[in-house]
Amino acid sequence: MDKYAGASIIIVGLLLFLMAAILALKEGFLYWDGIHKKSSPSTVTAPPGLPITMLTTGYHCPRGAKQKQCDALFNDGLTATMTPVRRGVCAADWRVFPVGTKFYLPRYGYCTVQDSGSRIKLLSIDFYYELNEDAIKHGKRLETVYLIRWGAE
Repeated sequence: MDKYAGASIIIVGLLLFLMAAILALKEGFLYWDGIHKKSSPSTVTAPPGLPITMLTTGYHCPRGAKQKQCDALFNDGLTATMTPVRRGVCAADWRVFPVGTKFYLPRYGYCTVQDSGSRIKLLSIDFYYELNEDAIKHGKRLETVYLIRWGAE
């Protein structure tokens, strides 16, 4: 193992933390009054995994009358890795989280990165929902996501 590997991991972790903090400040989820950092307390019991603050969104591939729109946008209902879109699939920036990376979001469950998208950059993740209403309800939020496994097995 490279003698700088440990330092590299620490540096990457610090960069991810700083990027998340900057995004939180920008989106208004966290503010700094010059003296105290303030944010809402979390009541989530964390599963084993690395907690990462990320921008999360929900997406949906319609069926029925809007199937053609889905086929045009989502490659005939397939992800970028050519697997069918379904619950448990999430999209992320592959430069940051490679295909096969597994996450846990308490209000969604587990997902595996099998998709990407032009709007998904850095510390953002898009969770697939079977129902459009659920994807809309998910909305766009800055929240803690737990990194369970990095990359494919």
